[in-house]
Amino acid sequence: MLAALLPLIAVAGWLTETSILTRLLPTLSPMVFNTALSLILAALAVPLSRRPERTRGETWAARIIACALILFGLVTLSQYLTGNDLGIDTFFIGPSPLQPMIFPGRASPQACANFILFGTSLLLFGRRSAPLILGQALAGAIAANAVIAMTGYLFSTSRHLGFPFTAPTIGLSIPSAFSFILLVFALFLNRPAEGMMRLLTSSTRSGATLRRVVATALLAPIIVGLLTRAGVYAGWYGVSTQISLFSFIVVGMILRSTWMACGTAEREELRNRTHSDQTSKLFRITRALSESLDLDEILAKTGPLLVPELADGCVLRLRAEDGRMKVALLSLRDEGKRPEVEEIVQIDESSSFSESRYLDLMKTGKPHVFRTGTEAPTHTNIVDSDLHRRTIALGFHSYLLVTVAAQGKAVGAMSFLFDRPSYELSDEDVAFFKSVAERVGLSIENARLYRSVKHAVKCREEILAVVSHDLKNPLAVISLSSQVLQSSGSRDEEKPRALLAAIDHATHQMQALISDLLDFSRLESGTFHVERVPEQLCEIVRSAADSFKAQADSKSQTLEVDCPNELPLASCDRRRVVQVLANLLGNAVKFTPPRERIQLRALRAGEFIEVSVSDTGPGIAPDQLQKIFERFWQAEETRHLGTGLGLTIAKGIVESHGGRIWAESQLGAGSTFRFTLPLARRNV
Repeated sequence: MLAALLPLIAVAGWLTETSILTRLLPTLSPMVFNTALSLILAALAVPLSRRPERTRGETWAARIIACALILFGLVTLSQYLTGNDLGIDTFFIGPSPLQPMIFPGRASPQACANFILFGTSLLLFGRRSAPLILGQALAGAIAANAVIAMTGYLFSTSRHLGFPFTAPTIGLSIPSAFSFILLVFALFLNRPAEGMMRLLTSSTRSGATLRRVVATALLAPIIVGLLTRAGVYAGWYGVSTQISLFSFIVVGMILRSTWMACGTAEREELRNRTHSDQTSKLFRITRALSESLDLDEILAKTGPLLVPELADGCVLRLRAEDGRMKVALLSLRDEGKRPEVEEIVQIDESSSFSESRYLDLMKTGKPHVFRTGTEAPTHTNIVDSDLHRRTIALGFHSYLLVTVAAQGKAVGAMSFLFDRPSYELSDEDVAFFKSVAERVGLSIENARLYRSVKHAVKCREEILAVVSHDLKNPLAVISLSSQVLQSSGSRDEEKPRALLAAIDHATHQMQALISDLLDFSRLESGTFHVERVPEQLCEIVRSAADSFKAQADSKSQTLEVDCPNELPLASCDRRRVVQVLANLLGNAVKFTPPRERIQLRALRAGEFIEVSVSDTGPGIAPDQLQKIFERFWQAEETRHLGTGLGLTIAKGIVESHGGRIWAESQLGAGSTFRFTLPLARRNV
């Protein structure tokens, strides 16, 4: 409401006939009563046009005031154009000695134009569908009109006061001009983040630059005009000199603001170009290093990718298995320096001081930059001063030391060498080279993991082959011997038969283990296959259930089978499906407590047959449910009850049929394992 302060003071001056309150200074034109009253209404309308908290009544009040301002401006301006007096000039305040001699009580043409523009701006600001930028442009014209009028007073020139078709002394008063400027600011602040104000209030550098330029354009004419006017009053120079001095200073200030804005824009553009270029280089490096998982090939690619495009030299050190740092890569733009650099690297590698330096670097993760003319900070255990001097003597004017990390784990360190005297590493450059080192570290770590996985797979396959080969012959002997003993007669038959039964059982267990190992090996190598033929699945299900009935009865468990006879044929490998069912039923009998229930069901599910094995056992924890099909995985409490391959093999068998297998479980309520098999083609 600061914009209403001067109009309120003017109204008080008119009501009390105090001249100084209507004009602020005796030599200035007064703010007429109609203008003061209209400015007060305009100040009231500004907060009413604010969104979104205004009510419907406030909206209509703002629109009525806006229309009244437009009407007042048009009617008053028509009196100037037609020469008619409609009687509105002295409607509120009659003839008074405070009134101007020409057109007493009438608002100036500039004030009328401003009221028309302001009312239109209010209407545009208050409507969502209206172009806001047009309303802001009209408000800007009001402010420009007021600044021009104030400039006219500063230079005592009537050309800036009135319109050519009126008396040249009838112009916008200083209090009125200042009030219009405040109203415009208030109107703009109603919608600070929209239209033209979006950039002006932006927190970006462009917004800050625009604010400086706008402040210079608005304040410079007034401030410089006042300062240069003081010289006229002091008698130092005339008005013509003041105008020249004013123009020179204002133009200089505007040029300075423009120059600074251009400089900021240039720095921002160069920064964006550098960032874009660095992003493109990072993408190329990442793409090139990700093309291979071979460590030697990655190291061979790293050198040409970094030197000479990014640096003039690069040394990559990786932490070996014994924890020491070993040089894995040395790349230089000038190969003539290689002997000297290799000598420095060897001295550095054999130094216990250097070892602690790199360990310290990898621990802190903070990059270190060294330049020509700076002493090596030996007290921080970062660089050996002698090596520092020798590196500088080779012509490398600066070098950067960064950590090579992968997934938050430091795996080494990289040194980037630069032999350009004018090259200065900025904070952005240091961050870029740190990102480069991270890409290299990630690629190296992936290659190491791939190499270790390949080694583990190879070792496992060799072990499987040895176990399978070496156990077959003794198992054959045990099996044959047990069969011969069982077929021969004996006076004391009970003890030999029990021992032979134990031997036979152990034989079957070892054969099952070997079979599981071989199946797992085939699944891993991709050579596992099934022979699918149309089969009556109910026969397979009932046969599997019958084979586990004795085990279930021994624990007083109830084994229920639900398989409708009308179930269509399934396309499957009978032996492999029996293997899956044997695994699921065996687990159910093994982990279900005595006197509990196990259910085996089969039903049609679209183009598949779904088989399920449910139990009322202890259930599986949610965090373990997703891991049960992983190879060699077993819960801690059941780790001694198997090899951890059964469900993995079952999953491979089902997927080889084109089906899927999954588990559902709730702690304390039991588990259900389900798998699907495709229907035979003649059933589809």
